[in-house]
Amino acid sequence: MSKDKLNENKVLIAYSSRAGCTEEVALKIKEKLDTSSFEIKIFNVSDKDQFKSLNKQDINQYSSILLGSSIIKGKFHKNLNKFLKKLDSSSIKDKKLGFFICCMKACNPEKIDEAKNEYIIPNLEDYNLDFSIVDAFGGKLDFSPTSSMNSMIQKILKKIMLKDNLDLKEIESKVYDFRDWQQIDNFTSSWLNIISNM
Repeated sequence: MSKDKLNENKVLIAYSSRAGCTEEVALKIKEKLDTSSFEIKIFNVSDKDQFKSLNKQDINQYSSILLGSSIIKGKFHKNLNKFLKKLDSSSIKDKKLGFFICCMKACNPEKIDEAKNEYIIPNLEDYNLDFSIVDAFGGKLDFSPTSSMNSMIQKILKKIMLKDNLDLKEIESKVYDFRDWQQIDNFTSSWLNIISNM
């Protein structure tokens, strides 16, 4: 098999995840792609060692790249932005690109487009990259007694959650998972269709 043919089957997934929500989505997407003929490499750019490993990768070996980000104060993780700059400066015109985020605004299905327009589109404007597919998924917040989130972060997130979800009157001490796994599965199917027809 030629080198070019091998490249057609390699997919890179790079994501940031602060509390594990985006990571779970990225791993779910990888799980579905693993059942296809594609070879998948996945990196969490929030992890210093994985980010170093990602930067050592030859981007040209991949035919398609899927990026995912948690949203912090309306922005992507700094390491994801660094990787986007690397992609922008590379010759990747022949590659398919996809992007997804997990955020609290997208917990409300009626606000998914608003989340994309507020968090994805503006944050990608600085890069000369063409994305075939983008989507915004709801988030997951752990306010349970065993949560790894510190009290200050919990306090901030509770305020955001109440603001973006007016039907909630109070925040209980439990895990709130607002992700629509059918939406995520549909996104993965669409992404698989895009990269299978290159």
